[in-house]
Amino acid sequence: MAQGHHWPSWVSNPTGRTVLSTHDHPEEMDRGVTDLWSENAGLTDAEMEEVDDDLTHPGPDTESTASMEDRMAQQLYQIDFLKDVVTSRDQTIRDLEGRLQAYKQHFLRVQAQSAIDEQQKMMLASLRRQVHALEIDRDKALAMSKTRLEELRAVNVYLTKADAVSEADVIRMVERLNFEIFQTACAMAEAFAEQIQPVDDKNATISGVDAADKRLCERAGSAIGPMMISLLKRMARKQNPIGLQIAFQAVITVVATRNLALWLFGHGDVETVFCKVSTEVEKGEDQALSGRWRAITSHYTQRLYPVDTDRVTSQLIRLSLDILRISGVSERALSNVKETYGPRMRRIFDLVVSVRKTIGEEITTCTFQPIVATRGLGFSPDTMIDEFSPNDYRIQRVLCPSGIGLERREKINHIVGDPTENRRTILLKSKVVTDSIVNELE
Repeated sequence: MAQGHHWPSWVSNPTGRTVLSTHDHPEEMDRGVTDLWSENAGLTDAEMEEVDDDLTHPGPDTESTASMEDRMAQQLYQIDFLKDVVTSRDQTIRDLEGRLQAYKQHFLRVQAQSAIDEQQKMMLASLRRQVHALEIDRDKALAMSKTRLEELRAVNVYLTKADAVSEADVIRMVERLNFEIFQTACAMAEAFAEQIQPVDDKNATISGVDAADKRLCERAGSAIGPMMISLLKRMARKQNPIGLQIAFQAVITVVATRNLALWLFGHGDVETVFCKVSTEVEKGEDQALSGRWRAITSHYTQRLYPVDTDRVTSQLIRLSLDILRISGVSERALSNVKETYGPRMRRIFDLVVSVRKTIGEEITTCTFQPIVATRGLGFSPDTMIDEFSPNDYRIQRVLCPSGIGLERREKINHIVGDPTENRRTILLKSKVVTDSIVNELE
C-alpha cells in the first residue's frame, strides 16, 4: 500500500468494537497511525485491508484507552512477529540462493573437472603408448647392449695381456712336482732294496724274470731304456738302493712329462690332430691369439674328456712293479705296493694335472713347455743338470731323465727376415742321470 494512503478516522480491533476516535485525541492518533503505518509497511495487502476495515468500521462498543493501548501492543507484537517471519524467510531465501549459487559453482567445477579428467585420460593413454614404445626401444637397446658386451668380452679375451699366474709360480709348481717324484722314488728304493734276492753270475733267472720274458723288459724299457734295464739286472747282486731310486725317478718323470704335454688323456688319435692344429695356430697367429686359443681349447677338452687319475696311477704302479721284478725283488714283497704307494702316486699325478691346467689355461702371453732329456742324447750343461755328477763336464750321454725341466717360448713378431721367430728361454734345467754313473755303481 502507498505511503500517502489516508487512514480512516477511527481504528477498531478484530472484535469490531471501537478502540479510539480521531475526535478524542486527533494529534496522538495521527502520530500513532503514522507510526503504525511505518511499522506495518511490510504487511501484505490483505493484512492491510483487514487493519483498514477495523479502523473504518469500529465495533458497537467503545473500549477504554487502556484497552486500546493493549490492543496496540498486541498489534505491534504481531507486527514484530511478522517482521521476524519475513526476516527469517528472507534469510532462508538468501541461504537458498547462496546454496544454489554454490551448487552452480560446484557444477561448473565438476564440469570443468570432468573436462580435465577426460583430457588427462587422453594424456594418460598417450603417455602409456609412449611408455610402451620406450619399453620396446629399451628392450631392444638392452638386447643390443648385451650382444655388444658379449662381443667386447670375446674381444677382450684376446686383448688381455696379463697372465693369471706368474712365472715364478709356475717354476715353484714344477719344482714341487720334482720334489714329490724324488721323495717317492727314495722311499720305494729304501723300502725294497733289502728285498732284492742276490744271484750269482751263473744264475740266469732274476726273481722270475728270464731271457724269454721280453714283454716285461720291453714295457719297462720304454720308460727307462734298455741300458737302465741292464744296469738293474747287474745291480741285483749288490742290493744297492741307488739303482732302484734312479729307475723309479726315471719312470715317474717320463710318465708325468708325457701327461703334461697331452691335450687329451687316453685318446691317441685325437691327440695327434690337436697337436697338429696347435702347431699351425702357433705358426700362423700372434702370441695373444694363439695363447688364448690354447687356453680355451684346453679348458673345454678337459671338460669333455676329464682326467682318469686311477688309470694313470695304475700305470705308474704297474711300471714300478716291473722295475722291482727286474731288480730281483721277491713276489711276496710286492703284494702291498699298490696299497702303500698308490696314494703317493695319486698325489704326484694330481700335481701333474694342476701344472698342466696352469700352463695350458692360465698362461697366454707365452708358452711354458715342460722338457725332459732324451735317453742317449749328449749331455748339455746349458739345458741339463746331472744330479749325481753336477761338476763333471766330460763328454757324456744321458742314461735316463730324473726330473722335469721348464722352457718358456715367446713368439717375436715383426722381426726382419723371420716374422715368426720364437725366443726360447730355459727357466728350469731338466735333471738327468748320465752314463758316467754306471762305472760308479758297478
